[in-house]
Amino acid sequence: MKQLLSLLVLVLIASLSFAAGEGGWNTYPNIISMRCSGFPICSKEKMYLLTDFGIKRGHIAEDLTVRWQSYANANFETKGNMTMSASDKYLYLMGGYQSWGPNSWRLDDIYVFTLNAESTGQQVRTGKLSVAKDYFKSLVIKDKLYVFGGIGDWMKYYTTVEYTDSDPNSASFGTWSTAPSMN
Repeated sequence: MKQLLSLLVLVLIASLSFAAGEGGWNTYPNIISMRCSGFPICSKEKMYLLTDFGIKRGHIAEDLTVRWQSYANANFETKGNMTMSASDKYLYLMGGYQSWGPNSWRLDDIYVFTLNAESTGQQVRTGKLSVAKDYFKSLVIKDKLYVFGGIGDWMKYYTTVEYTDSDPNSASFGTWSTAPSMN
């Protein structure tokens, strides 16, 4: 039994040493010391990241370093706990939390930006969630925007799954419908 345990430990150590080498993790320079909000959205060649300073687009250069640049227009101000999702042509930023002095409130705004690897994203339309909230997740599938859960005013926890039309050719979002809630 001791020999088997020793062998397993050696295999684990060897696996970890291989992972640290070629094909393992690399550390990239931080993104100008900005705090990231959520997970990046990845396309074929670019990464899009929501930060305190707006939407940043990154790409991996030939020297394997990540190059970051501003993506959304300079007038767009991100809010705390916003959610970002994407279709094949658009980035959707929504919800979040706003603080102003001693007051704070949750938001119901939706902002849609073009998803273009060659230029800066342009805001193409806005909309509203069914209720103001943050700490939720979203997904776009086949011209439908899905919103999962979240926290509303007075710490109300939502387990709902809602969806609306997100047809890029429409000037506004459709009405919100409800799918079966999460347990």
